[in-house]
Amino acid sequence: MIIIGSARVDENGKYAGGKPGDQKQTAVPDFKGEVAQQEFYVSAKGWNILRPKNPEHAAKIAHCMETACNNPNIGYAQTGNPGRYGILADGVNTKKPTNCDCSSLVRECVKEGTGKDPGDFTTANEAEKLVNTGLFDKFPYVAGMSLYAGDIIVTKVKGHTCIIIKGEDAKKSIQEIAQEVIDGKWGSGIDRKNRLHAAGYDYAEIQAEVNRRYAADHVSQKGIDLIKKYEGCRLKAYKLAGERYFTIGYGHSGADVYDGMSISQAEAENMLRSDLVKFEGYVKKYVNDITLTQHRLDALVSYTYNRGPGKLSAELAANCHTVQEYADGIVKYWGSNQRYKDALIRRRKEEKALFLS
Repeated sequence: MIIIGSARVDENGKYAGGKPGDQKQTAVPDFKGEVAQQEFYVSAKGWNILRPKNPEHAAKIAHCMETACNNPNIGYAQTGNPGRYGILADGVNTKKPTNCDCSSLVRECVKEGTGKDPGDFTTANEAEKLVNTGLFDKFPYVAGMSLYAGDIIVTKVKGHTCIIIKGEDAKKSIQEIAQEVIDGKWGSGIDRKNRLHAAGYDYAEIQAEVNRRYAADHVSQKGIDLIKKYEGCRLKAYKLAGERYFTIGYGHSGADVYDGMSISQAEAENMLRSDLVKFEGYVKKYVNDITLTQHRLDALVSYTYNRGPGKLSAELAANCHTVQEYADGIVKYWGSNQRYKDALIRRRKEEKALFLS
C-alpha cells in the first residue's frame, strides 16, 4: 500500500479560519487529522512527480512529512495567526500549536530534508520551484508507475500536493535489496552504507544476507579451468627471459623451482591448488569495495595469478570501486608485455565476461 501525507483541510472542513494545531487528530499514526496520512489516490487533475535525486534527501523528506502528520501541534489554515507560514517558523517537530497548508508543509519538509529552502510557492508553481533547486527530477505520473518514499506529488494544475511516506521501496524484502546490492545498484563502501541507511534499511542485516547468499570462499572449477587454459602446463622447469625464478606446472614460480626440475601431472595440480589459496587471499585483501560473488572471485584470482598481487593492488583495486569499474578495469589494466598483448587481451576479455556472468 502506498501511503501519502499532506495538509488537507481545517477542523471545520474549510481552508481558512482554523485554530492552531490539529483539532481532528485522535491517534498515531494519524489518518483522520487536518494534517494526516492516507492511501495514495489518483487525482482527477493528474499528478506530476518531483523525485529527489539524492536517496538520503528522499528518506529525510518522507520522514519530515510523517513527523508532521503525527504531530498534534500542526493544523491547517491558509490565513489567520498563524496562517500557512506558521510551519516555516516552527518546523515539523514544533511543540507549540501552529498551522500550514499543503504547499507550505511540503516546502518545510524539503527545507528540513535537504537543507535548502526552495522559496515560497503554491501548487500552481510548485513543480517549477522544486526543479529549479537542482535537487529533483520531474515527470508525469502514469497509472501503475512505481512511487517511492520521498517522492513529492503535485497536481498538474493548481490543486493539491502530498509527499509519499511509504512507497514501493518499503515493500522490498531483505533478499531483494541484497540482490540489488550484488548488482551494484546501491554503490559501494561507505556510500552503500549511507544510502541503505537513508532509505530505511538495516545495513548490517542487508550485508549479512549478501555475504550469506553470494560471497565465495574459494575459486570454483570454472575459475581453475580458465587459469589452466591460459597458463598451460609444463612438467619441466623453464625460465623466461628477464624472470628471476624458474617456472613449472601451471605457471608456478619461485625459489622452490630449480633448473632441471620435473614433476608429475598430479604434482602440477597440487601446486596450482596450493597457489590458488594464496591468490584468493590477495584478492580478498585488496578488493573491498564490491561483494566477491563466485564468478567475480574466479575472474579476479585468474587476473591476479597472471599479473601478480602488486598490480592488483596498485592498479585495479586502487582505481576501481564499483562492479562496472572492476569489470572494465580488468581489460583496461591488461598488462604491459607488448609481445603477448593479443593473448593477454583475450584472457582479460574472458575474465571480464566471467566476472559479469
